[in-house]
Amino acid sequence: MAIFDIGVVRYGRVGAERSYLCLKTIIFEETDEVVTLPGTYEGLPITKFGYGEVHREAEERWHDWHHPAQGTEIVPERYEFTYNTIVPPKHVKKIVFPKEMTDIYTYAFENCEHVAFEVDEENPDYTARDGKIVVRKKNDI
Repeated sequence: MAIFDIGVVRYGRVGAERSYLCLKTIIFEETDEVVTLPGTYEGLPITKFGYGEVHREAEERWHDWHHPAQGTEIVPERYEFTYNTIVPPKHVKKIVFPKEMTDIYTYAFENCEHVAFEVDEENPDYTARDGKIVVRKKNDI
């Protein structure tokens, strides 16, 4: 059975951050052919897949560039995403996404030509077509 690294990803300005549970990485076992990703952790939905985070200091201008006299504000800590990729071993044939994962970093799968993807039919934002994960369009049924 695969092992999942689940953590919190935050973004936004300090004091106004939003936090989300995220499945960051997967450790595959030798016996895994089909891996079903978890939809919840300790009763809370895991809504993101493939994101890490890095913190940096940033200076952000609150006014238009042509009004420099109106000043800037130093934002002491800002959250940005880093993205994790997965490289499943050749024996992994399918990865199944739950309905709860509504923010998926799809570029994480660039090295997954041998893997078919499946998405829970109740997922409002993603679906699978021809074994590939794709963003669901508003008019998809």
